[in-house]
Amino acid sequence: MAWIKNVLSSDSERELLYSTSRSIIFMVAGIYALWHFIATLTWPEIFSPDLWISTIMMLVLVTVTIRLLDGHYLAAQVVWLVGLMAVIFQAYGTFKQVEILLLLVFLPLMAIMTVGSVGTLLTVTLIMLAVVFAPRVLGIPSIPPSYLIGIILGSVFTTLFGWGLSNNLFTAIDASSYHFQEARKHLEEARHHRAEVSRMLKELNQSNYQLERLNQMLQQARRRAEDARSDRDRFILAVSHELRSPLNFIIGFSDLMVNSPETYAPLDEWPAGLYDDTQEIYRSSQHLLQLINDILDMGQIDAKQMSLFREKTHLLQIVEDVRRMVWRAFEQKGLRLSIEVEPDLPNVFVDSTRIRQVLLNLVNNGLRFTTQGGVTIRLNGGESEIVVSVADTGSGIAPEDLAKVFDDFRQVGVDSWRRREGSGLGLSISRRFVQLHGGKMWLESNVGEGTCFYFSIPVLEEAQEAETTLDGEDAPTPRGFYERRLRSQEQIVLVCSPDPAAGEVVQHWLDEFKIEQVLEPARLAEQIQQLLPQAVLIDKILVDSRQILVQDFPYELPLISVIFPGTGGRQALLPFGVRDYLVKPVSRQKLVQAIQQLEIKNPRMLLVDDDPAMVRFVQQTFKSDGLNAPETDEFPIVTAYTGLEALQTVQTTPLDVILLDLDLPDMSGWDVLAQIQRNKGDEALPVIIVSAHDLPQTLYGNGQEVLEVKLRRPLSQQELPELLKSILKEVRPKIGSGG
Repeated sequence: MAWIKNVLSSDSERELLYSTSRSIIFMVAGIYALWHFIATLTWPEIFSPDLWISTIMMLVLVTVTIRLLDGHYLAAQVVWLVGLMAVIFQAYGTFKQVEILLLLVFLPLMAIMTVGSVGTLLTVTLIMLAVVFAPRVLGIPSIPPSYLIGIILGSVFTTLFGWGLSNNLFTAIDASSYHFQEARKHLEEARHHRAEVSRMLKELNQSNYQLERLNQMLQQARRRAEDARSDRDRFILAVSHELRSPLNFIIGFSDLMVNSPETYAPLDEWPAGLYDDTQEIYRSSQHLLQLINDILDMGQIDAKQMSLFREKTHLLQIVEDVRRMVWRAFEQKGLRLSIEVEPDLPNVFVDSTRIRQVLLNLVNNGLRFTTQGGVTIRLNGGESEIVVSVADTGSGIAPEDLAKVFDDFRQVGVDSWRRREGSGLGLSISRRFVQLHGGKMWLESNVGEGTCFYFSIPVLEEAQEAETTLDGEDAPTPRGFYERRLRSQEQIVLVCSPDPAAGEVVQHWLDEFKIEQVLEPARLAEQIQQLLPQAVLIDKILVDSRQILVQDFPYELPLISVIFPGTGGRQALLPFGVRDYLVKPVSRQKLVQAIQQLEIKNPRMLLVDDDPAMVRFVQQTFKSDGLNAPETDEFPIVTAYTGLEALQTVQTTPLDVILLDLDLPDMSGWDVLAQIQRNKGDEALPVIIVSAHDLPQTLYGNGQEVLEVKLRRPLSQQELPELLKSILKEVRPKIGSGG
């Protein structure tokens, strides 16, 4: 019966068993119907009408069995086998022919095919009981012993015979069923995996779509960032030009009025109060200029374009510089300025100008908010940093304002936009400068007790040589030092130039490298030994003057000769003929100094500028300083308001120097300069550029060599192709002379 249950639990095997059962039932019914047809036609006097009772029973049996087969298989088989036995015994009772009972021996054969071995044994047992007890119970003729034994032995024989035939068949069916089930299981798994793959492909398509959308959004964000960066650059350019240009005249003329009032009239002839008002205008314009410079510095810091010119120094030197700058102001207010320095402080590696600016801002804040007592500057050392503190005895800061101290355009304790002095940017920029050095800034304050600002600066970490070697061993070689530097993955490029601005230019070029600058060529070998750089960028001025030789290097590293664009007003770094570059607002001292450096007595000057105010300012400046003395009135300052007018004047008027603005209404100042050089050749006049644009933003190439690489060894087969690929990738041809 277990076999039957296992078979019935499988759809395919159950369907096979049902099909076998139906075939047996219909085959038996068909044989009986054929027998009924033959018997009733051939021997009607024997079988008719009594045969119809068996026929009706057979018809009912087949109908009931077929109906039960689909829903109740075992019950249908019991009904079928028992029903056949009943039909056989009914026919035996009706016709009294014991041969009819021999049909019972076929029942085990059908049972072995439909209900298995256990069902067959039950069927055989039932047949044995029936042939023994049925005549007594049903009142039918007794069965002769020979037939009784024959039926029993026949049943056993058909059972064994059927089992022998069906065993291999059932084994094959089981194996086939197992493999079919496995195949079906694998098919289902394959379908499931296919569904999973389909789902994953759908999710992948969705992810690809989302990724594409994200890429589009990223591109849009990048475009917006580039637009914002362009807008910022245009804003900085506008601040640089549109604000500096008019401020140049405000500062210039007010400077003349304050410091050289006799340029206009004797001071005692000035109306009462005019000179004091002019002094206030001059101080306010200086404050406005500082505000513009602070905004530009803050923009460079936020855009990560601020570079530091680090050098080894002692903070006490910076403190002394600040003390010399502010001691007179403290003396005028009757305040003290104290300096307390912890002994044996190490050196630091900082941009002295920026740290001096930070310290000056803090000291000026203390001076501004202190009426009694004074300001104390302290230097205290630590294991890895030096802490600088600036403490005052002023009014202090309320607790609710402490978090706002470093906000942009914020002065705590001052309502709305009213300012005592300053712009509200000093502390914010100072903290940014300290952070650029790897330090931090904080403060402590109590109302009525004063305020103390602190900032920390990391100490200078000297490059340590390798561990001490044992006696008799060779000292570590520079090659070993360089290999350790490579392993440390610290990319250092050394810049050697007497101009401090060169380091800033290189930092803009190589923002992924750590840039260190050497101002003095004599210290280059020492710095190479200490820092072990990957390359040295050297000012071409030093190479041309033979101040540095490749052979002086302690190991093989590239020496790259560069002409740095925009690193200051030096003649060698400017286009041919340009002696200086002055950025507006330009003070009269710088303007006079630029002319005096030409060492031309009573120079005849051409001023090229489209602003009449600038012309008046220059004229008044030189008049006040005696450069355009009365005895040289036959050579006054010649003016030109357009580029074409300047070119015509150069051709017709004897001149010694040209003051040239770059923003002219008809052509660029660079075009004017190029035309003058073409016309004059080697005799071109010295030119001083006076512009509101910063030099690094406007300096055009002059066609000179700007890059040269030298090595003590030839380039390898790998280095030369890579170098050429890099050049071809980054240096593209340009059509036209577009700016």
